[in-house]
Amino acid sequence: MKSSNVTILVVTAIVVALGIKSIYFKDKRVRSSHAEAPKQIISYEKHVKPIFAKNCSACHNADSGLPNWLDYQTAYDNRQKIQDKVLDKGQMPPQNANGFGLTRHELAVLKVWLDQGANK
Repeated sequence: MKSSNVTILVVTAIVVALGIKSIYFKDKRVRSSHAEAPKQIISYEKHVKPIFAKNCSACHNADSGLPNWLDYQTAYDNRQKIQDKVLDKGQMPPQNANGFGLTRHELAVLKVWLDQGANK
């Protein structure tokens, strides 16, 4: 076998191995290993509401006129919007002045919560 063929095989094997090791979400900002993704039932009250309280409630609250993510029914009714704007497009929440938005773990929790049916 020619050395160029061996090189191509080795590079292909490495790419395949890396692809299996990681989970890639639609939002390119999110790349999480299997170890980071929650392996339990994710509930709104215990897992999701604290993320919304920390990152979203300054704008998304009962007095803002925007969907109040601190209310389960509102979050549940808008789960497709959360999927689209937070996970798929990465538009929300806007990054703060330091360039931080949701952490990889927070994004993984939201993804699993939605994938599991947005449990209360």
